Amino acid sequence: MTYAALLVALVALAGCKPHPAATYEDTVVRFAGSGFSLQPGAEWLKMNTRRLAKETPGVIVCQPVLSGEVGMIQVVQLGDHIRDDQAMVQVLRTFESDENAIQESLAHWEFVSAQGHRVLAFQYARHAPGDPARVTHWLTQFVVRHRSGRWVSIAARTQNAEQAKGLEEMVQRTLRDIPNPNAPTPTPDPVTN
Repeated sequence: MTYAALLVALVALAGCKPHPAATYEDTVVRFAGSGFSLQPGAEWLKMNTRRLAKETPGVIVCQPVLSGEVGMIQVVQLGDHIRDDQAMVQVLRTFESDENAIQESLAHWEFVSAQGHRVLAFQYARHAPGDPARVTHWLTQFVVRHRSGRWVSIAARTQNAEQAKGLEEMVQRTLRDIPNPNAPTPTPDPVTN
């Protein structure tokens, strides 16, 4: 009798779980302190890396960091009211200091987001430590200046260049200003049935 009651309760709970498309969950992710939001899709998991970020002095990570099947997305502040060239120097220093970067793979271009932001993109492949012939993943940085004067880098790590292109299309389509640059992603109200 107890086993049957437990089984009925589990089936009832599973049946009451709302379909993901019917939930209140908002797929817009606001990166605290960046002034921007993206809408990458429901398959991306939001991770709080504040603890890890505290261990990297001078780097301001705008929470949350996103993780998905395609890779990871992390937004980092580059500085407030700095010139374009100063923001680019920071990005290029990251590339130059990466001992696993494949130097000849560096590419850069720019595009305009659907909301009208000029986005500078930098991309390169990385190889396995000690094995320059084996590409492990691609790093792409989408560098953009918020209307408040804050420069940020939307860094994406993907398994290949094709996935990076898909993320570029998502950034181009969904990059938006948020009114308060320090606003965190709101927690959705619980769905009750």
